[in-house]
Amino acid sequence: MERTKDAKNSCMIVDSLESVRHIPESISRVRLRDGRVLTRYLNGSVNGIQVWGGFVQDPAFIDYGVTIGRGSVVLKEVRIRSGTRIGENVTLMDGSYIDSNVIISNEVSIGREAWIGHGVQIDSSVRIGDRVRIDDLSLIYNNVRIADKATIGYGNTVREDAAIGRFTHTANHVTIANSVDIGESVTLGEMAIINRMAVVEDHVQVGAGSHIGRGSYLKQYSSVGNCSSIGDGSIIMSYADIGDNVIVRQESIIREMVEIQDGDMIEYGMLVTEGARWLLRHDGVSKRG
Repeated sequence: MERTKDAKNSCMIVDSLESVRHIPESISRVRLRDGRVLTRYLNGSVNGIQVWGGFVQDPAFIDYGVTIGRGSVVLKEVRIRSGTRIGENVTLMDGSYIDSNVIISNEVSIGREAWIGHGVQIDSSVRIGDRVRIDDLSLIYNNVRIADKATIGYGNTVREDAAIGRFTHTANHVTIANSVDIGESVTLGEMAIINRMAVVEDHVQVGAGSHIGRGSYLKQYSSVGNCSSIGDGSIIMSYADIGDNVIVRQESIIREMVEIQDGDMIEYGMLVTEGARWLLRHDGVSKRG
């Protein structure tokens, strides 16, 4: 960092947004080397906006009743609606939209042109990529990572340390538990539940109301139908197709290209291959496919 000679404007040149957070409070304006100029607002109210040492780049559009914490940075074309509270050291990148009554905790980064819906709560140390959409009333817990152009549906819950890949889409009321790893271009149907430490690779589809058990592994291009249950520790290999209302018990393995028909049940620890498989239907009759 270096201070300019323009003492009247008390301006400092810095190399990056991260450097902005560490400049003395006596400095009221900052210019990045790419030409962007940020203005610090210290401990007070400006037109009904409570800013406690945050930086704003004009033009930004901030409604009455917004609170911005110390060290936070709001870049140009950002829109923040009324009643939103932003914690310390938050970065809102260019063109992002934050709807009303959103709560954003400390150390959060929200990417360019992201859209955060009404009443969303975002805990500390969350990273949200460019053009991500998070719909109303969703809860995003600590240390979550959401990559570019992902869409999080209405009323979702994403728990601590989960990661969601690019272009992934979750429908309404989906639950993603702790330490889940979801790849790119995944689709999760309404009210689907992905349990702790599960891995869902790229291009997987999980139907509405389905439950993916703890530590399960869904490999790329596999699919699970509606209202199905994959037991803890099970592995669904690439291009396997699990139908609707299927139960796969714990620690089973469904091999590549296998199709499990609607209503079938796979017992505990079974290996199901394309050529030979034992199924137990809900009527209790065993069969070999």
